Amino acid sequence: MKRILTFLFLFSAGDIAAQPVPPTKEDAVLIQDVFGKIADVDKQLRNSQQQIIDFEAQYGLWTEERQTGGGRKWVSLHPGNPPEASESMAVIDTYRNRLENYKKTLAAAIKDINKFSMKDRDTYADATQKRQQLQNESERLRNEAIELVGRAYHVNPKNLSGKIESGLPIPKSDEYLPSFVGQAASWAPRFAPFQDPGKWGATDFAGKTTIGPAAFQYPDKLAFTLFHEGRHYTDFTTKGTVVWNQPANEVRAREADKTYLNTLFKLTETDLEFHKKGLASERERERAWNAAALSYNPFKKADRIKFRGAGTSMKFEADPRLAKELSDIQGLADDFRDKVLSRARRDAGDRRLARLRQLAGKACADPASITQRELMTIVLPSGDELPRPNILASFGCADKLYYDLIEFLLQGREPSADRIQEMARANLPIELPPPQSAEWPIIIPPPTSADPGPPQPVLGSIVWFSLAGLADMACEHPEKLTKEWLYGNLQGFPNGDPDHGFEKAPEGCVKSLFLLLMEKNVNGKRGDKIDYDWLIQTAAGLKSSGGGSHSDPGQPSGPSRGSPPGNGPPLRPPDFRGR
Repeated sequence: MKRILTFLFLFSAGDIAAQPVPPTKEDAVLIQDVFGKIADVDKQLRNSQQQIIDFEAQYGLWTEERQTGGGRKWVSLHPGNPPEASESMAVIDTYRNRLENYKKTLAAAIKDINKFSMKDRDTYADATQKRQQLQNESERLRNEAIELVGRAYHVNPKNLSGKIESGLPIPKSDEYLPSFVGQAASWAPRFAPFQDPGKWGATDFAGKTTIGPAAFQYPDKLAFTLFHEGRHYTDFTTKGTVVWNQPANEVRAREADKTYLNTLFKLTETDLEFHKKGLASERERERAWNAAALSYNPFKKADRIKFRGAGTSMKFEADPRLAKELSDIQGLADDFRDKVLSRARRDAGDRRLARLRQLAGKACADPASITQRELMTIVLPSGDELPRPNILASFGCADKLYYDLIEFLLQGREPSADRIQEMARANLPIELPPPQSAEWPIIIPPPTSADPGPPQPVLGSIVWFSLAGLADMACEHPEKLTKEWLYGNLQGFPNGDPDHGFEKAPEGCVKSLFLLLMEKNVNGKRGDKIDYDWLIQTAAGLKSSGGGSHSDPGQPSGPSRGSPPGNGPPLRPPDFRGR
């Protein structure tokens, strides 16, 4: 084994920057303002994160652990990054077991995904979206603070760009650690949200500097961290600096920092003590590094583990098998969250579509009732939430207007109240029937023209309307209801959304069957289907028991009658909501 000399000359690169100074009053105000915003964002971020944890904990993705003093904390069951290939088998086996357990937990969570309530899905989706927004804002504010503090305190290195001049030697073969000597480098410290809490900052052999969350407790601490990491950056970009003995390099930097600790930067007593203990620890690691260098080569990958306790901080070559397994379960984790979020987005889209359908019904009942003020309170569905065309002809005014509004939105236009009134009047029949009940929405009969008009898009994604139309078909036209039509037109089932409006419908077969179908929708699991024979038999039983709906030939008391395309007039989704 090649022996490494331990009496390497440690060259100091000299001053890393112009003499650091306290910030001006103007700069101090700006810095405090940014730090205040950071504190506010962090508070909101913790609240969003807790909502996410509360939700995911129901499915075993988090656990609670007791802390010293009787407190408790949430701990993610995610196994973290894989160990390096040079780790012991015990470490690798432990990690593999954590991988396997997390994988099983994820699989179980995905299997039970349909048991989420709509409220839970909405809360989870909102919290996840909010967390991402807050994380982006937190990172932006912290990077702004880094730039502002660096300039205000004059702690940036003299040379902000250059090449890596000192570092690990050029490797002789794949057995040796990589070198960054000769590569371009620039001083561009950035916030690293997941950096080790015990490290305020870090600079690797490539000259890349990251600043962890711990450095942002107060401005002077951030300024000191930038000043310290700037020393390391200058060492790497100055020729002749011996930097591979990392503990010795750290001791040298911390000794040079002592002059500024409680003068210019005014660190707290806690942080001064942390720095003091850290310096003592680095001196012990330096001795351990020198001892290891007597028997092992610090530049060889196989020997690297012998120097880990002595301060080697670079990460190299995770076990490829473990990395692949981690990638697989990360895919499962993403699948779990994507399914929940997708379901929540679909729920929200369905509600917006239902509101649009309700708006169309209101406009047809009384075009003048639609006001611009009301439209401002409605969130209209987006393009990806709108149903795409399917085979269907024109219905009554409400349905025709609903599809006209969909076409309007698909063109990227947003209708005004005047435009909706105009479209409603254009779709109204010559005479309106009088209202039948103060509690029942007006049902507009379908047009009597022999020409049904051009094909219109079909409502396919709102399960409520799909089931209402299916109940109407099974009760009134069972001879026209085919399996092909059943499974071709019922989309989005089940989605767990309960009924919120059918209770006002007249008693009869249609209402009773619809409520049974909605029960299946609420309690069903992904992939469930409505059995065709059950549907036909149940409808027949309800009608024979006196639950059939009877209406005058010229004036339906419930939904308009219809049948599948190709077998008669088209089915109209009943307008029963009346929310």
